[in-house]
Amino acid sequence: MDSSKENYTAFMTHNGLKVRLNHNFCVQNVEEKNILPWYISIEAFDSLRGILSIISAIIMMLLHKDIIYSGIVIMIMYFIGFIISQSYFYMVMLNMIYGLFYMAYSFIERFFIQYIALIIISIISKEFMILLVFIGVRLACFVVMNIINIILLKYYYGKYKIHMGDVEITAAKILQFYSDKDINFKQWISDYSNYINIDTSDLNLN
Repeated sequence: MDSSKENYTAFMTHNGLKVRLNHNFCVQNVEEKNILPWYISIEAFDSLRGILSIISAIIMMLLHKDIIYSGIVIMIMYFIGFIISQSYFYMVMLNMIYGLFYMAYSFIERFFIQYIALIIISIISKEFMILLVFIGVRLACFVVMNIINIILLKYYYGKYKIHMGDVEITAAKILQFYSDKDINFKQWISDYSNYINIDTSDLNLN
């Protein structure tokens, strides 16, 4: 981490995804060998909504579907990806198979190959309107996700005095899969709140 403050409030995964949780608390019951797989799972499920929306758009292009129908499908698949990323059950169920897929996908993602492929397919299929619908839907989803994150941040800060958005919920829930300690999400949140707020009080006193 670049600074003690950054180390206290957040950490970066190996590919640079910022997670606003205290790393020391998160990994206290995680073996060293499982930290990187945990990072991969966080990134994978945080990216799932985008991956599903791209795949949906490509399928709609190849099937030459109506643009309104295509937009609805792309949006539904985007939010299915979001719902999965917030669910311990679904993440654990998909973790191994999807994790392997994501490790390959993350390589092409660095070069924006998925978007290049989307554009090429729209040209080949002559479904330029679906490409425009995809862009519009993704912008709309971005706005909705920002609203959802504002609600989540207000809820968790108001109740627990901690910062928890969608990425942090994904990280905390999938952490249970890699942890040696069996603890549910609600109890983890309570313990984390106590840890963070006690540490903050100590820092203020010092």
